[in-house]
Amino acid sequence: MAGKSTAIYSVKVAPATAEGGNPDLNYLPSISGETFVGMATTTATVDSFAGTEAFHEEEQGRRTPGENELLPVGVVAGSSSFGADAGDFIRAMYDNEISLSARFRNSNGTDPGATAFGHILNSSMGLYSPSAASYTTTGVGADGGEFVVSDANATDIKIGAPVRVYSEQATVATFFHEYAIVTGKTDNGDGNHTVTVHPKFAHTPGTADTIQMCYAFYPVVGDGDTTLSNDLHVVFDMGGTGSAATVRRIASGCRMSAFEISNDNGAASLSMTVKPMVMVNDDGNASTVDTAEPAGKLLQHRHGARVDLAADHSAVASGTAASTARAYLPTFDHSVSVSFDTAPGTPETRGVIRGGSHEIHNATCSVSVTTENSDDLQRLMTKGERRTLILGYGPGGTGTTGNGGAFIIKNAGRADGDANPSGGDGNRIQQVTALRAVSNFNTYAGSVTGDELNLATAPFLLVLPRA
Repeated sequence: MAGKSTAIYSVKVAPATAEGGNPDLNYLPSISGETFVGMATTTATVDSFAGTEAFHEEEQGRRTPGENELLPVGVVAGSSSFGADAGDFIRAMYDNEISLSARFRNSNGTDPGATAFGHILNSSMGLYSPSAASYTTTGVGADGGEFVVSDANATDIKIGAPVRVYSEQATVATFFHEYAIVTGKTDNGDGNHTVTVHPKFAHTPGTADTIQMCYAFYPVVGDGDTTLSNDLHVVFDMGGTGSAATVRRIASGCRMSAFEISNDNGAASLSMTVKPMVMVNDDGNASTVDTAEPAGKLLQHRHGARVDLAADHSAVASGTAASTARAYLPTFDHSVSVSFDTAPGTPETRGVIRGGSHEIHNATCSVSVTTENSDDLQRLMTKGERRTLILGYGPGGTGTTGNGGAFIIKNAGRADGDANPSGGDGNRIQQVTALRAVSNFNTYAGSVTGDELNLATAPFLLVLPRA
């Protein structure tokens, strides 16, 4: 029967054109004129759009058996609005968590901020967008921690920006990409700059090598970073195809409150949680839309990917460009978990929206890595080390420009005291180590301000290549 199916549903998202859920003249959330992008999510989404409407309960003396009725708390509709007739209370719900999960396919080298998952990430993280997809080197650096480009290209490459290389040299041919972050730039005085990267590449980029540039989502606090989008509308429709749908929920004023990247049968799964300022129902306008996954290849968790652990950089002085050696870290598995402290700001009592803004107050990151017995990871705490950990995702190979990705913790430290060998599959010895992103990264050279400072000091990055 049309309009009754929980298997037919859709999710679409759009940044609000005005902060605070794009309120209308009655201070109610408005999605009129917003540009939505569909998001292909798992069936768990169906149960996540559930909330309790505001009500008041009180026990009083009564003359009959039973209980007192609940009374609504909220705003009375002046005219038919969000399923409420004039004079009725609008059914407003206040959820702390709406969960959205999907296979992690990137944007095929185009702007990830234009995708549904990118809109969500960009609601609580800044987005660095490189000026070009790649640059060609114009000289040879001193070692794998350097590459040389023209002055003009060096201007476009920002401190803290992620870069990657794919080597086709006969002696160091690779099936995967190596990622690094820019920590310094030096004017050579001959029309070229030497760019310092951390950690060092496995080989020194020579003349006419290709340095691939990447987009990067990075944490910010507040809402002042100009690369941070407004809060989001997330619209859920269910029940049938197109206008045959019978259920609609509109969550407005949303900011991402958490995301996780985990291993799902060898591929990367991206789970995101958003926190709305209000959720309302609008069943009368329910209409499901076709949703397609992003155009990029599925990020590979276990294939064509490289995980790197850099050497300790705790002794590098603040204001100095770090560039330590990298070592391949064989892993059985790994997962990423990031959470954001968000709360409505700028008090607003005239409508159903809890605030005039939704602000980000902190961002924390933890990683769980399953390896063989690793003395380096065990002794991170006792030696007081800070190391950069790069979790690379495939696919690799020459035909993967714009695909793959990485998660980089610049300052990785131990999250707790547990890093002990244990029994794994088939009685193998394995070790599960919990790491955390520690404070701001300050081992870079140069004077940076504003959004570039947020990028340079960011304790962690989610990196997707540009094509």
